[in-house]
Amino acid sequence: MSPEVLTEKSLTPHTSKPLIALESTIVSHGMPYPQNLKTAISCESIIRSLDCTPATIAILNGQIKVGLELHELEDLARSGEEKRATKCTTRELGYTLTKTSKNPNIKTWGSTTVASTMHLAEMAGIDFFVTGGTGGVHRDYNYSLDVSADLTELARTSTTVFSAGVKSILDVPRTLEFLETHGVTVGVYQSDEFPAFFSPKSGCKAPIVFETFREVAEAIRANQKLYLDGGFLLTCPNPKPLENVDSAVETAVREVTEKNIIGKEVTPYILKRVAELTDGNSLTSNIALVENNARIGCGVAKAYQELVKEEEEEEESKSEGQSNFFTGRSSLSAHRNKIKVVDGVDFLHSDYYSDDYDDDSEDNLIAQTSPKENSEDDDVDLDEEDDEHEDMIARMSVVVMGGAVVDVVARPTQGLNLGTSNPGESMEDHGGVARNIAEVIGICRGVEGLPTKLFPVEFFSAAGLDSRGESIKARLESRGVKTNLEFFEDHNTASYLAVMDEKNDLHTAIADMSVLERIPMPPISSLRHASCFILDANAPVEKMKLAMEEFLALGNVVEEAKTVVFEPTSVSKARGVAEAGILDMVHVMTPNRDEAIAMASALGLSMEGTIEEVAGRLLEKMNTDVDHRGECVATILLTDGSNGVFLMTKAHQGVGNVRTKWFKPEVVKDVENATAAGDSFLGGFITHAILTADLMEVDANIFGGNELSLDKSVEFGMSCSEATIGYKGTISKDALEASELVVQIHWAEEEEFDDEE
Repeated sequence: MSPEVLTEKSLTPHTSKPLIALESTIVSHGMPYPQNLKTAISCESIIRSLDCTPATIAILNGQIKVGLELHELEDLARSGEEKRATKCTTRELGYTLTKTSKNPNIKTWGSTTVASTMHLAEMAGIDFFVTGGTGGVHRDYNYSLDVSADLTELARTSTTVFSAGVKSILDVPRTLEFLETHGVTVGVYQSDEFPAFFSPKSGCKAPIVFETFREVAEAIRANQKLYLDGGFLLTCPNPKPLENVDSAVETAVREVTEKNIIGKEVTPYILKRVAELTDGNSLTSNIALVENNARIGCGVAKAYQELVKEEEEEEESKSEGQSNFFTGRSSLSAHRNKIKVVDGVDFLHSDYYSDDYDDDSEDNLIAQTSPKENSEDDDVDLDEEDDEHEDMIARMSVVVMGGAVVDVVARPTQGLNLGTSNPGESMEDHGGVARNIAEVIGICRGVEGLPTKLFPVEFFSAAGLDSRGESIKARLESRGVKTNLEFFEDHNTASYLAVMDEKNDLHTAIADMSVLERIPMPPISSLRHASCFILDANAPVEKMKLAMEEFLALGNVVEEAKTVVFEPTSVSKARGVAEAGILDMVHVMTPNRDEAIAMASALGLSMEGTIEEVAGRLLEKMNTDVDHRGECVATILLTDGSNGVFLMTKAHQGVGNVRTKWFKPEVVKDVENATAAGDSFLGGFITHAILTADLMEVDANIFGGNELSLDKSVEFGMSCSEATIGYKGTISKDALEASELVVQIHWAEEEEFDDEE
């Protein structure tokens, strides 16, 4: 039977990133809930952040799944304690496939061990597999003949396995002897002693010591060229070793004998019992080693990918028949021909893990057509077309980093009486400045009739491991926003609870925002392809500073304009950012009147004169760096409620030049909620500015050049703001789409731009 994936999303045909297999037993049986889910999410997040693609392997209702959705990971994490998961090694794969398919009304899992995951990973063409620890020869081998199936599978499967060694409950010397006998390459990363899971030391010398990812990749590649079909085991010492674990392990092993626990139940019992005996410290150590293995596995996988690429380029440069060294298999992925092809897809995994944005979109830029479907006489140069599309994506994509919050507002209907329950009504909606901005961009770029699916948006934030965090992610992704939430079990998803009085004035509020301190920094892979990086002030200032520096540094390398957009969020946070001295990296900023004054004061600027004059002094502190075109562009968009928006732009090219303009809003009736008005303005402004910049082929900072396009972007942002304030919640998709956005931003405007020029 071939791996076949059933997901709620469409299948993706390929990924250019290294694929990393993950087992499912560690999720269903290796740890208690919810620590198992947190570890699984964290491990996959680490792999993605390192520019690789995670693929957790499991069996669900008779189907082998290579790559799980988030909701499937959560169900798998709960399935062990709910007795809906069967731990299956290689000998039980066929049986588990038939057993789990008998009751389609109940989610029944087959959780794969190290051995069965290796086997399925090879079938799916995945070269690298990250796990916690591998099995081995048991201490009572002379009586039980107990040898883990992990070892025999390592001897016959061409997969590279990254683990923290074998558990100390096993016979480590005999395990190493077995692996040597069966020709398995065994190495240790940056240590001369073979690790023993919780401890970096086992008393056994390392068979091979590898110091770099490249060294490991070269050894793997050499094994392939020699047609050595066995596996490759790289062990990684635990970065958080557990002290004095031996006594706890001995106690657990003794209890296994006393309770007559045998077979596949032994390891889960021992791990659980050791966690109890060490007051949970073993669980912390276990999580740390799995995450460490993931980091090292990704490093080796990327080094291997680069090595193969170098070889292919070298072979291309040689004339046919002149090669003086046989190449062997092109890669372990040659085994992919074992997969049953479904709808022309040669590798099956969920697009949740793909690096190709919006693959199921009918406007997808990545060619989906198999080469066999194009005759040699076709005039279309697919490679040239793809390159052009990829360049367009790189120039127009947006990354948003900041807060995601759930807002809850409660109002009494019969007067507010303290100290007792009050009849009333409450409303819950998604908020957070950065989240709001990302949603507005997602909605605007998805308006029917606009070719805006070329315009990817990625959002980065942190949330609790709870239903609110999952809801935030699901809603944003339904708006077309690629959402990267880092989930934390020890935090709640950020929330703001407001209790109003009978006059609808704020009585009291509680803000639970601690998780926002954990907002992740976007990976280089995302920043590299973005033309615009939007930040609110909810992330830690030092993390914001580092992210800005990396983003702008990438622009200097590729000689492309990179735009940093900053939303101050609040008076106190605005002041903190100004004091941190990072406004000189900001190109566009949208403070309100109070935030602008707070930042100017923090910078020691004069407060004399009008707000326009204060904003002018603040503008001079923004973006002091001259880009590759010799330009130094910055823009302040001062949002001032019913007074409108004050635009101030500097465009230095030798001599400073500042332009100012007030934009007054139309009269808006029935204002329901103005809390997201500024966020809606910025989201609409960004969308229009990027699209018109592409239309006009602007190769400079897209927010400081042509006056006509900039003014129209401000007007478009204001229309988004006006659509939002008539809605009781935060962002209304229906209200935005019903506000004649298509008329304002349609590509027919191209004629206006041509006439103006």
